[in-house]
Amino acid sequence: MEIFSVAIDGTAASGKSTVARLLAQKLNCSYLDTGKLYRALALDLLSRGHEDPAGWAKMDLGDHLRTVKIRLDTPPAGECRIILHNVDVGHRLDDLKVEHATPYAARLPEVREFLLDVQRDLAKRSSVVMAGRDIGTVVLPEATLKVFIDADLEERAQRRLAQHQDNFTKQELAEAAEALRRRDEADKNRLLAPMSAAKDSVRLDSTNWSAEQLVEDIAHILKSKIDGYLQEY
Repeated sequence: MEIFSVAIDGTAASGKSTVARLLAQKLNCSYLDTGKLYRALALDLLSRGHEDPAGWAKMDLGDHLRTVKIRLDTPPAGECRIILHNVDVGHRLDDLKVEHATPYAARLPEVREFLLDVQRDLAKRSSVVMAGRDIGTVVLPEATLKVFIDADLEERAQRRLAQHQDNFTKQELAEAAEALRRRDEADKNRLLAPMSAAKDSVRLDSTNWSAEQLVEDIAHILKSKIDGYLQEY
């Protein structure tokens, strides 16, 4: 097997992106956080004067997307760089305005279809660890290994708050947990590419396990699958 792909899906704040990034480092391959592709499309729409994300669903997105030039620059190993109209836009994707607009772009069928080819092309030309919410079920249904990561709701809420502040109250923790619960429900019940674990995925719970421990487990499982594949041929 010359190249392999690992699809890592999971709930918000479950640690899937951290695990995917560390796994790619261990495996010396490319890493893609697919959510950043949707941020890049949101950035493009905002930058071209479409500043009301709620109105994007009413646009003729076909015409717009035909003018979008986006590609992934893959280093020998490490995170893919997102090149939008020949410019590396990685440093702009964490902008709060872009972050808030991204869900509006991600729920549009035209946008998801447009980015599907970008993601699949990456997996065809290089080994990759890809993280998202529908990678194993929609984007890479033939991935070498599929993983779904979840964690206790309160643990995920603590992780989410810790990304932005050192200390937080019980009320803030409760509010963060409720926000994540609502997001889980929305992700599971959306009509387009709902979040779900692929039937043949490995289910992992990160509540009491470090990202490094999960990486070791996934790497071991992947090696077993690849060795088994090679023995067959």
